[in-house]
Amino acid sequence: MKRYYASDWEQSGRDGVVAHLSGCGCNTGCNTGCGCNTGCNSGCNTGCGCNSGCSTPCLPPVPPCCPGPGPGPYPPYPPAVGPTGPTGPQGYPGPNGATGPTGPQGIPGPAGTNGATGATGATGATGATGAQGPAGPAGPAGPAGAAGATGATGATGATGATGPTGATGAAGATGATGAAGAAGLAGATGATGPTGATGATGVTGPTGPTGPSITATSAFAANTTGSTLAVIVGGTLIPLPDSQVLSPGITVNGANTVFTVTDAGRYQLSYNVNTTASLASGTRLLINGTPNTASTVAPVVSLSHFANEILLNLNAGDTISLQMFGIASAATLLPGSAGATLSITRLS
Repeated sequence: MKRYYASDWEQSGRDGVVAHLSGCGCNTGCNTGCGCNTGCNSGCNTGCGCNSGCSTPCLPPVPPCCPGPGPGPYPPYPPAVGPTGPTGPQGYPGPNGATGPTGPQGIPGPAGTNGATGATGATGATGATGAQGPAGPAGPAGPAGAAGATGATGATGATGATGPTGATGAAGATGATGAAGAAGLAGATGATGPTGATGATGVTGPTGPTGPSITATSAFAANTTGSTLAVIVGGTLIPLPDSQVLSPGITVNGANTVFTVTDAGRYQLSYNVNTTASLASGTRLLINGTPNTASTVAPVVSLSHFANEILLNLNAGDTISLQMFGIASAATLLPGSAGATLSITRLS
């Protein structure tokens, strides 16, 4: 680098001549600790033209090597520039510049090798007992244990079956005659002998008392007045107030429609109904208020005469009634004759 002396500083101030440093070799000659190296643009040595705080002697102010802010102002270049001098020696390296902004994240480097295994940590507290796992397979049978002490004698078992009969021993000497045994059972009756001659007829004995008559329990009743009945679908009872013949074992209610038997047994029940005109209605017997199917006459075509007879087992207290049912109508019984009849007879 070219050096300037005192006369040079003056000349530089007068003529506006400035030192032209090739390669931006600024601030050479400053003592260590000067406040140089600030304000130079990128590409030049930092601190061109500074020198604040340099000890005497120090270089004159030098303009920035490159455009940009600096300590200026500086004298202008002379109108004519002389030839370029020889390149000065390399200046001292300037201090490091400020750290630039952090660059973008680089791609991840390869995984490092695993570090050494750390020391084993302290044993943790015992965890809660887990749920019991499934039973494992049965292990092999262990060796037989030593024989236990003999147990107490068990209860006597049931008597075994009788063994086969042994061979017959030799006949012993004949013993003394024993006492006579008890009489044996009577033998079977012998065959009947032939019939003997018929004896003379004996005197006739007295007549025995008369036995009870089953059929004496009976009843008969009729309707001979020509009553008109309002027949409804569910049924209408036929009153039988006329020609009643009732044994002590059969009673009738006040309306003459319900007959009650007081003795249990098998009974024969029969009835007839005769109307002045043919009707599509039906007739039947009610036993304890329930229709008896076997006694029912339900015509397909209209009828004016209805009749049926049945055998039935009745209990004491059972009731019997005669009924017309079916299509709602007015039924007029034959007047002055058997418009309706009911017969009850105990057979057994």
